[in-house]
Amino acid sequence: MMNVANEIIAGSIGVVNFLAIHVVAFQPAPSGMTSARAVALVAVGIGLVSVVLGGVALARATGRLSGSGLVLSVVALLLGFIGIAVSGVLLATSAGIGTGGGSLGAMLAFLLSLIGAALGGVALAGSRRAQSTG
Repeated sequence: MMNVANEIIAGSIGVVNFLAIHVVAFQPAPSGMTSARAVALVAVGIGLVSVVLGGVALARATGRLSGSGLVLSVVALLLGFIGIAVSGVLLATSAGIGTGGGSLGAMLAFLLSLIGAALGGVALAGSRRAQSTG
């Protein structure tokens, strides 16, 4: 009779532990602005500035706008690399989408920064080519 009682107690403790683990695992994500979301937002801003500067530098390098665009292309390239690094670190340390860790913002920042760095690199090559021929 004691064995049955011990098994019931052990079984109920196991059920309680199982439920406690699942209750902890399904906590709602933090609402509002977390520090990781703020870092992701800053990284998105860096990536967006990189894309805009890279686009303007590319337009100048191809002759659509006046000026050489050499400085803008270097700045776009550097900002793109900074955005890639910040968003890469944030992606590596975050828990996933919907956890308040800024994962989705870091993915967007990575994409924008990559585009900005590519535009800056193409503009840099174009402005150097224009300087060597002109």
